[in-house]
This record gives sequence, C-alpha cells and structure tokens, in this order.
Amino acid sequence: SIFGDVDELCFRALHIAVVQGEFSIIHRLIHLLMKARRSLDIYNNLRQTPLHLAVITNQRDMVEALLRGGADPSALDRNGHTCLHLCSEYDHIECLSVLLRSSFTPLEITNYEGRTALHVAVLQRHVHVVQMLLKAGANINATDIKSGQSPLMLAVETNNTPMVHFLLQSGCEVNSRSYGGNTALHGACGRGQVDTVHLLLKNGADISLKNSHNDTPLMVAANKKVADVLRGKRVKHHDVVTEHKDGENKFTFSLESKPTLCDFVCVGSSSPGLRHRAFYSPQSVSYHTCGNIDYLHPTKHQICERRT
Repeated sequence: SIFGDVDELCFRALHIAVVQGEFSIIHRLIHLLMKARRSLDIYNNLRQTPLHLAVITNQRDMVEALLRGGADPSALDRNGHTCLHLCSEYDHIECLSVLLRSSFTPLEITNYEGRTALHVAVLQRHVHVVQMLLKAGANINATDIKSGQSPLMLAVETNNTPMVHFLLQSGCEVNSRSYGGNTALHGACGRGQVDTVHLLLKNGADISLKNSHNDTPLMVAANKKVADVLRGKRVKHHDVVTEHKDGENKFTFSLESKPTLCDFVCVGSSSPGLRHRAFYSPQSVSYHTCGNIDYLHPTKHQICERRT
C-alpha cells in the first residue's frame, strides 16, 4: 500500500519517486493520495516532506506538481526550515520562483535558529535570492528571534560589503539594534571593517548610539583606521567587488565614486533587450555580466550594457 509501506530509510513511495525524479509516478501518486483525501505532507525520518526533497534536489517541475496537489510550503523539517529556507540556503532560484508565485508560501516564518529565509540568504551571500525575496515582500528589517539581528547586521557579520551596500540601497534601517543594543556600525567597527564603516556612515549610521554596555561604535573600534573614519578623517578605501552567484561574473564600484543603481539593457543572445538595474559608478565599467533577477523568469548570466 502506498499509504503504509516504508523502506529501511523510512521513505514512503512519494519520497522515493521525488528523489529519483520519477515525474510520471509522482502524478499518479498525487492523484491517488488526493482521491483518498490523504495529505501530501508525509514526513520521513529526517522530518522532510516530498516538497522539501523536491527543493533540495532542485526539481522545479516537481515543486510545481506538489504545490498543485496541495503540498504545504510552510511545513518545517527537523531544523525548522521551510522550503523557502532551503532555497535560500542552496541558492535554488528556479524552485524559489515557483514557491514565490504561491500565495500560501510564508515569507516571515523563522527556523529553529530564529531566522527567516532572508536571513539565511544574506548569511549564504546569495544576492539573487535576497533580491527575489525582497521583491516578493520579505521584511528587509526582520530581526532574528535569538539575537535581534537584522539582515544588515548579518551582512556585516559575514564581512560582505557589497551585500551591505545592496541592503542600504534597498531601504533597510541603518540604525536598527540587536537585543544587546548593537547597531550594524558597532559590528563593523568591532571587526575593523573600514570600508563598511565608511559606507554605513554615508548612509546615516549614528555614531552616538550606545549598546547595553554603554559603548559607542568608537569605543569598540578594532583599529586606528576605523577610529579615524569615525572621527571624520580621510582614509583610503578599496574598491568593492560584487560577485554574482557563480563567482565568475563581477563588476566593481568605488566607495568614493558614489555608486548608484542604473538602468542596464541585456545585449546577450539569451534575452536581448531585457532591462534591469545594477550598480554603476563613473570609475566602473559600462559593461558587466549579470543574471535576470526577475524571479518569474530566471535565466543564465548574460552581457549587459548601461543605458545613457
């Protein structure tokens, strides 16, 4: 019986069919389960549903079929991850695009670490996933339950200045505080991140805010360069490199050149004429390689030209 037979790994028939990519069998099983009024959200010994497995194995069509059959995208695995968390962790953009089209996909559910899918995407440095989640309505200032850290603070924690820049450009709150009263500026100063400190200050970070130990950012500064930036002294900054998900396509912008979001148009063969936005400064190149960040139509990276 498909409702009771479990192999030695506690995988039911639906789990096995998903892992093996047996799409025709999946359709038959979904039909039988729906006819019997049984849920598709069957858990294995790792507390994974078939939908979890479809996301982990990055099978877009399988995810679509399971969602149409009534699979619950808010189901939690043993780590408290929803399918959205898994997409954010593994950078599975195509599965994410399917999930975000479903009105039943929750954006703000936290895992057992107290983090939303957006927190996970920032920690994993997956900028495309972050872009897609924000476009879908994820809260850019959501704080994790355990420490009260925002996505901006997590970007600072992972020393990801391009992600910090993107979140600031997207309108995040620069002076939000963790449960310990620390701001992103406290974190950057304490880690000696000169370029990030400069970037935060240019975007309105408050140097007078004190944490629960009554420390200002200057008081926790890890080195003299950071202290000099806080005191308003001119310090040489490095170019920041923004890398896309494959780690090969990248372009640079200078903190001194005030990078802005500009319109680009794709001139590659895959999607010629496609328009989007990206960071540009006078000191950077006018051409770069990118990916289409529209979560409804994810494509491969392609060459783009800045529109003047």
